[in-house]
Amino acid sequence: PGPAAQRFSVHGLGPVQAGQTLAQAQSALREPLLADAPAAAPPTAASAAPAATSGCRYHHAAGQPGVRYAINQGVLSRVETRDPRYASLSGVAVRLVEQPHPYFDRGRLLLVHAADRRFALVMESNNDGRIITLRSGRLPDVQWLEGCS
Repeated sequence: PGPAAQRFSVHGLGPVQAGQTLAQAQSALREPLLADAPAAAPPTAASAAPAATSGCRYHHAAGQPGVRYAINQGVLSRVETRDPRYASLSGVAVRLVEQPHPYFDRGRLLLVHAADRRFALVMESNNDGRIITLRSGRLPDVQWLEGCS
């Protein structure tokens, strides 16, 4: 199914859910997940992923332009996009504008936790208040700003 039929939840995108093995995710997606080229050396900023992510690598599917799947130690840990064709179950999408907060004028991370607090949907906004990234998956991986880097 194309982007319009797939929605982000706290567990993943459509039938692909955090916690699935690579094989399970490919089966749910009904197409292969191809490994992206290795990323450059990770930054040293505090927002970088912990050193334990050395087994983490992004993958993509030809039928899902703009979507990246983080496979960490053989298990899907997060799904993300910057493509406005994808949205959450409640309709939040990249490029939607959030309401300004009366005390903050910078970009924010908005988290929606699953009831068990093991998974979350993260919406990242820029200084203009526009949603620029949606990602979902298991905690803590889904909160890492630098992803698999």
